[in-house]
Amino acid sequence: MSMFAISGLICGVSCIVLAGITKFFGRTKIHQVLGLFNLSVAIWGFGSFMAGIASTEESAIYGWRVAQVGGTFIAVFFYHIVCIFCELKRKVPLTIIYIWGLFFLPFTVYTNILFDKTRFIYDVHYNDATPLYAFLVVSWLFIVCLSFFEVVRYLPKTKGIKRTQTIYIITGFLVGFLGGASTLIPMFGVNLPPLGNFTIPIYCLISTYAILRYRLMDINLVLRKSMVYSLSAGILTSLFVVIIITMTKFFSDLAGVRSYTILAIASLIIAILFNPLRNKIQRLVDKRFYKRSYDYYSTIQQVSSTLATMFNRNSILKFIGNLLYEVLGLEGVYMIAAVPAEGIYEAVYQINKDGGRIDPLTEDGKRMNIDEKSGAIKLFARSRDIIVKDELPLLEEKVGRDVAEEIWKDIEKFKGEVLIPIFI
Repeated sequence: MSMFAISGLICGVSCIVLAGITKFFGRTKIHQVLGLFNLSVAIWGFGSFMAGIASTEESAIYGWRVAQVGGTFIAVFFYHIVCIFCELKRKVPLTIIYIWGLFFLPFTVYTNILFDKTRFIYDVHYNDATPLYAFLVVSWLFIVCLSFFEVVRYLPKTKGIKRTQTIYIITGFLVGFLGGASTLIPMFGVNLPPLGNFTIPIYCLISTYAILRYRLMDINLVLRKSMVYSLSAGILTSLFVVIIITMTKFFSDLAGVRSYTILAIASLIIAILFNPLRNKIQRLVDKRFYKRSYDYYSTIQQVSSTLATMFNRNSILKFIGNLLYEVLGLEGVYMIAAVPAEGIYEAVYQINKDGGRIDPLTEDGKRMNIDEKSGAIKLFARSRDIIVKDELPLLEEKVGRDVAEEIWKDIEKFKGEVLIPIFI
């Protein structure tokens, strides 16, 4: 099996997984388009795999047709994603681009105008570009570049979590497109090793991390250990299957050993390695996505018995702050108390891993505070919900962009992530 075929298989599997994530956890239009985008990339990957393992020119051309069905619409759906994410009113250009994709579809499936012949390089029957195919590639690159131009131009207008999401979109998609587009070069007579598909799983990793950590596309996943473990085991199994196929092919050709002998040896080695590797991945998952587990019942008992003996406000705040800091393994906590006469909410206690337990003072010697006119205080007056900085874009529809920006500035002042109201 050629490296191009392996890269196509990994590309297809990883993008199908990402398409599944957006399908099951997405709820809005951008999620639907993102799912279609990842499905298109998966089709390109599986088509590349079919072309990479083809033993005849005819079967290779069939694989290239499958790949191109997905490949054409990668650019279409990417532009659509950018339009929605960047809140662009581009109805006419978007319609034209969809018509462009549909125009090339029958030529791809039913004619030989795009795929006529191949040339054998790097153990692959590689498509030899026709004039119409060259036009398709040039126009495809134009749409992709236009999409990146729009999202880069949008970046300076963003702030907070939206800016972080935009940076991840630029980085992740750029990595994927640069690698994927490089596989088109051999079609024009340049013998560049077609290994760019290996970068597409990196795009998947970046996008998935951004979804989990920064609510990319406002997808809020409720991760369960069973789901994460199943996903990690599935990826590990896919990797081992690829290794088995590669080892079987390589040693059979090199040493003339029968394939089932190599298969048995490779399977035995993998059976020995699978559990240790899976356990290590699970430990990494636990460390990255789950804080220290703890017994809620005993913690509540401790809090109840201790608070029953406290009558001083600051002592209560310090006790709660210390408890949250130690039990949840946080990087820092601010306890902020209301000062009604002065119309402010003043920080009375701070805990962090660098400075220990200290009084939170600014450079001019004053305590850090939040004004009662702050958007956060106004929101708490109406609702006692917890405010998460990463989820402020979701609050914009409820409170308005100006109020959401005020809240973001207040949280950022304390370099915080979550703001929790405490009422007595």
